Amino acid sequence: MGLKARVNTVHSRLSHLSPGDITACEFLFLVSFAIWMVFQLLETALIGDIISVHLMQVVRFSCIALLFISELLGGRYDRRTLVWLCLAWLFCIGMINSGQMYLIDWILFSFCARNVRMDKILQVAFWVSSIVCVGIILCSLIGLIPNVLWMAGDRPRYLLGFTYMLFPSMIAFNVTCIVVLLKQDRFSLVHALCLLVANLAIYLATDSRLSFYLAIAIIVLGLMGSQRKRQSLASASILLSRMVHAPITRIVAYAAFPVCALVMLLLTIMYSPDNAIMQALNSILGQRLELGNSVFHGYGLTLFGQEITQTGSALGADGTVTSMGSYNYIDSLYVKLFIQVGIVPAIIFIAGFTWLSIWAYNERKWYLLAMLLILALRLTIDDLSFFLRYNILLLYLSMPLACRHDMPNEDRGEGV
Repeated sequence: MGLKARVNTVHSRLSHLSPGDITACEFLFLVSFAIWMVFQLLETALIGDIISVHLMQVVRFSCIALLFISELLGGRYDRRTLVWLCLAWLFCIGMINSGQMYLIDWILFSFCARNVRMDKILQVAFWVSSIVCVGIILCSLIGLIPNVLWMAGDRPRYLLGFTYMLFPSMIAFNVTCIVVLLKQDRFSLVHALCLLVANLAIYLATDSRLSFYLAIAIIVLGLMGSQRKRQSLASASILLSRMVHAPITRIVAYAAFPVCALVMLLLTIMYSPDNAIMQALNSILGQRLELGNSVFHGYGLTLFGQEITQTGSALGADGTVTSMGSYNYIDSLYVKLFIQVGIVPAIIFIAGFTWLSIWAYNERKWYLLAMLLILALRLTIDDLSFFLRYNILLLYLSMPLACRHDMPNEDRGEGV
């Protein structure tokens, strides 16, 4: 037997080492993803120096090594895959130039996710996110870690053991998306009630309004979609069905991300405090136009990114204030991409999600499409969705590359 034949034999045997109903490729990906998610979420908690920079690096590189082995076992390549990799590399150049190399992890996970059944990934994401989030909150409530009270004007906001009040609400919103994507047509009133209670409890403590309102929208859409064949919510379901098949839906699917990005970027660049309309919009958007315009005039635009010193409001892991200087944080991910990461990477990112939206529309994945359209709007005023720990939809960016007949039908819904 020749060397090539021996290598193929070993590869075939390793590929079919299946713990349960998953392949060795999927198993390694899921283990890597679970470990990575646990440490990413713990890094946002007020747990002091338990998780050091050195430990995070060891965990990251170990997870990437597992991903590499997983890719060797189950990777599939064609022309589309090579194009995806080339565009991803251009995007990574912007991330490196902007000093955000740590965010390259989600690009690697997204690429390797094409070899894994999405329902398995969603289940791992659900359990890891839920257990870690609940664990951090409980530890803060019983006093094991601080539960800082943050006063923002007349808004008392508890951090629930996290370094910033938006983090637990983002996790709850992400879990809501995961459950709806998993259950789909089997999403029930019980699921809706549990998710509503969880999001409401965190909202009452943190006063994080955007995540709560969007979570409610996802829950309502999930119910309308799953109940469309039953008598309950029948009229709403008929309305939803008509909306899905209306010509405008296709237009929105194709244009949502480019239009939202272009509008927010132009409003930011053209902002003037002397314009009454602009001033009113700036007030509605929480001063985001003014802050973005200030950073734009200070740094300008580049093709492939630049390092920008931004001052936000989050606490350090030990509960101390780490921000120095005046607040100049860019909350809009669209604006941040163009100014900080670069014009070319920004266009690639927007094109990637546009491609995913078109694919979701053509494949009739209405739940996914609905969440993508909500995400397109969210990115105009929020940048936390750039983190995989808060946005499972990032993993879907390589799903159009999969198109595998051996993957279970995602639309049937799986138990959590």
